[in-house]
Amino acid sequence: MPRARHAIHALTAVATATITAIVLAAAAGTATAAPPPGLALAGTQLTLAPDGACWGNILVGLDQTPHSGNLTVTLTPAGTWGTPGCPADVEVSTISGAGPQNRLVRVDGGPTSTTFDIGYGFAMVNVDSLAPAGWNAGYHIVMVP
Repeated sequence: MPRARHAIHALTAVATATITAIVLAAAAGTATAAPPPGLALAGTQLTLAPDGACWGNILVGLDQTPHSGNLTVTLTPAGTWGTPGCPADVEVSTISGAGPQNRLVRVDGGPTSTTFDIGYGFAMVNVDSLAPAGWNAGYHIVMVP
C-alpha cells in the first residue's frame, strides 16, 4: 500500500507541474514576440575559437509569437565573428512535435534570424558552430504555448 501511495503522489506532482507550466505559458502574452519558457543547459552563446582578426562569441536568442507555433532563433555577434570579413556558419537544429529540422545559417554582417515552425508544446533546440570551431550554445528546451 505505501508503494501505491508514493506512486499516486508522484503522478499528482507531475500533473500539477505540467498544468502549472501550461497555464503560465498560456497567460504569458498575446501577439508580441517574447522569450519562450525554457532551459539552456550550456548557456546562451556560441564560444568561437579566435582566428587572426576574428574573435568573440555569437549570442543566441530564442523568441516566439504565442499561439503561433513559431520559434525564431536570432544569432547576434558579440565580437568580430559574424561581422563582415569574419563570417560564421552556424547549425540550428530542432526536435519537436512538428518533426526534426536542421538549418545552416551564415552570420555575416550582424544579427541573423531564422524561424522554425515547431508546433506547440515542448521542443529541443541545439545551436552549434560549424566554421569556425567552437563550443556550442548547448541544448535549449523550450515550451511553445
